[in-house]
Amino acid sequence: MNNFTNKQTQTMYLDWFNNYLSTEKFAEHYNLSMVEVENILDRGRKLNYLEALSNEVNYLNKQN
Repeated sequence: MNNFTNKQTQTMYLDWFNNYLSTEKFAEHYNLSMVEVENILDRGRKLNYLEALSNEVNYLNKQN
């Protein structure tokens, strides 16, 4: 099992989201098992959401 940083995981998630039609091709490209891919995508999705939420809060705070 690979240990990716949060930034690497989020980058991989965004790569999958923007460039792949299937998880199988993504797994093949990164030489990962489907279990690893599912974990990366789940974690990456959460990290991306938290970053977007943080950016939104920062934006709203600057407006006040």
